[in-house]
Amino acid sequence: MKTKTKTEKVKKILSEIGELSIIYQPIKQSLHEEVDENYVETYDGEIMFSLFESNKESVIGKVRFVLVNMERMMSDELNASIDDVLFAGSSRNDYVTNLYQTLFEYETFDFKDEIEKQMGDLMGFNFVIISNLEILPEFRGFELGKEIIKHGYQFFTGKAQLLILKSFPKQLEPIENDELWRAKMDYANMKKENAQKSLDKFYGKYMTKLKAQDGSISDSIFALNLNLKFD
Repeated sequence: MKTKTKTEKVKKILSEIGELSIIYQPIKQSLHEEVDENYVETYDGEIMFSLFESNKESVIGKVRFVLVNMERMMSDELNASIDDVLFAGSSRNDYVTNLYQTLFEYETFDFKDEIEKQMGDLMGFNFVIISNLEILPEFRGFELGKEIIKHGYQFFTGKAQLLILKSFPKQLEPIENDELWRAKMDYANMKKENAQKSLDKFYGKYMTKLKAQDGSISDSIFALNLNLKFD
């Protein structure tokens, strides 16, 4: 009989005392006259944990998905670059700097051959970016990150082909305006040494770390084919 790990035991306890859910606020974004608000949609989500006994809900984290509707742009014969569209859907430009070079052929809407070889059949061109994923300290270590990725997989299957993210530790990012939330997240006390390696290891358990045509590893960009089963 397989012995349950500490994480599995805690996850079982959490599932017995409460329920995880995400409440989304969809926002359509417009870049300029050539990119209307129907091409890029941002889904800001609050990760909630509800206790069965008291029916009390608490915010335990935040997540942001950005849906880029390439197929609609193609059908509308959009005269704008993929780079412009990506920048429209992100509040941090550095997050998407090399997504275009990694995913697409230059100045086309086609996924690169090496991307399709790694990810399997991609029956369309839409993709979703996880541009933010945060979980409060007391809820870390229970593989809730996997549950959030799974939730995104279920939510966007049928709407997009790829779920992608650029891994970068939040404690290494510049300080943002929401100091109260940042304090709750306790970024100041999180380890910085080997943080990138640890985060890549986590995402690598559930997603594919992309490789360039020459076989080199991409700059911590991970992807999930939404057409395939996710366990």
